[in-house]
Amino acid sequence: MSWLRVRFRVDRALAGTLGEALEELGAIAVSIEGREDEHVLQAATEETALWEDCTLTGLFATSTDIPSLTAALRERVTPASLPEPRVERLEDDDWAESWKTHCHPFLVTPGIWVCPSWLAPPDPEAVTLLLDPGMAFGTGEHPTTALCLAWLTEQDLSGTTVVDYGTGSGILAMAALKLGAARAVGVDIDPQALRVALENLERNGLADGNEARAAGQGCPGGGFAGRFTACLPEALPTDARADIVLANILANPLRELMPVLTGLLRPGGRLVLSGMLADQAEAVAAAYREAIEFDTHREQNGWILLAGSRLPGVLP
Repeated sequence: MSWLRVRFRVDRALAGTLGEALEELGAIAVSIEGREDEHVLQAATEETALWEDCTLTGLFATSTDIPSLTAALRERVTPASLPEPRVERLEDDDWAESWKTHCHPFLVTPGIWVCPSWLAPPDPEAVTLLLDPGMAFGTGEHPTTALCLAWLTEQDLSGTTVVDYGTGSGILAMAALKLGAARAVGVDIDPQALRVALENLERNGLADGNEARAAGQGCPGGGFAGRFTACLPEALPTDARADIVLANILANPLRELMPVLTGLLRPGGRLVLSGMLADQAEAVAAAYREAIEFDTHREQNGWILLAGSRLPGVLP
């Protein structure tokens, strides 16, 4: 099978917005590189800046109409700032090897590394999440994911149940389990994402093998069971409650999912929302005002994380 690699040379101000747009328009993978092909987010902390000059790459199916894609991108970003893309055709082998040449372990937040499975973890004392580029849905490079991971490192997760809503690659569920959570539940609307998450959890020694795969067909009733469960939203048990619910998606879905996300929390449980831009945070927070008291507001490269507790007496 072949792929189209679509590359844009952009500045740091456009990179995040354009990357989100590429994903929305069907890119199966998006990467950002700086000068000399170095990873942009070697350390995704608030003090780490993107390169001023970036190469943003999206991988698309060969059936993609590039003029239509470019026109759709111009509707999502400032048209004058969007350069013409450089398009290359890649065969499967070329695609796999092209990723390996510029993928290295990187520090997402102090204490958590993301490392390709073919490389040795750089710090045996740190939490290492083995994630391969390619078909993964989220590898920790985006500030929204880094914000969630940083928040997790500061919590006492011992014995907790964590729901990763919009799990993608399963990266937040993996981190929660490695940081002490008793169980994690990955929820996604895309069955392929659930398969990827299960494979990643197994690669990291965090899933229960065949039991976890079977659970991917639907969460067992009567609450959450097993160390890791992956399921579609409609398969969630109606009576299940979690100590922490993480949702790293986009602003509009965050608002629409308010009843679902708050309903998954036990009274006093913690809700973490990420994936919104600075000018969207107020509207997202307003949607949850009757159910959640937000006490944490963090920003990284223009992206916002909100965290708060479920108010007592809120139904269900």
